[in-house]
Amino acid sequence: MSIAPGLGYDFARPTKTYAAAACGTPVVFAGSDASSGAALVRRHGLGRHAAFTPEAVAEAMVDVLQARDAPESAVARDDRAAWVEENASLRAVGGSAADAVLRSLGDRPQEHRASDR
Repeated sequence: MSIAPGLGYDFARPTKTYAAAACGTPVVFAGSDASSGAALVRRHGLGRHAAFTPEAVAEAMVDVLQARDAPESAVARDDRAAWVEENASLRAVGGSAADAVLRSLGDRPQEHRASDR
């Protein structure tokens, strides 16, 4: 996954990051150190962040491929998939959205709730 730095999209996170991690696949994210995608990958152990250069991406890909046979790689795969299920799956995001709506309804007077009609 990549986001070219300096084009105004450093806040974005490619959806492929979540799809790969949900399968347990290590993500190689190429972009600015300050980008939200890089922070996401680093903070949650979803894979490797690399600078936005062919050499850095190649190095990160080789590192990921070499680590795939390490005993801890199966644990990391399960951890990545579990993180996505808990934080970025349709169930998790839908639940967060529903909670936000329900919280907003809870702050309103009783007579304005749709369930009272």
